Amino acid sequence: MSDGAVEARVRRWGHGLALVLPLEWVLRRYGAVPKELELICGGRRVALRRATITSRSALYYVRGAGQLALALAEECVPAR
Repeated sequence: MSDGAVEARVRRWGHGLALVLPLEWVLRRYGAVPKELELICGGRRVALRRATITSRSALYYVRGAGQLALALAEECVPAR
């Protein structure tokens, strides 16, 4: 990533997976908390949708085949 690596966590969310990102990083990178994000994980595009925001983190839900790409990838980078 152009603005440095960020420590994100993958966790279970309902029947799927979610990516937990530091809120400070999201605000610095995007200027606001976007409703949707798109990452490239292991060469595959992964669409994420905002699920919840806390005072320290933003949680994005991963749907469909993107869950497998997120779970198996060693590194993900923003698509834009």
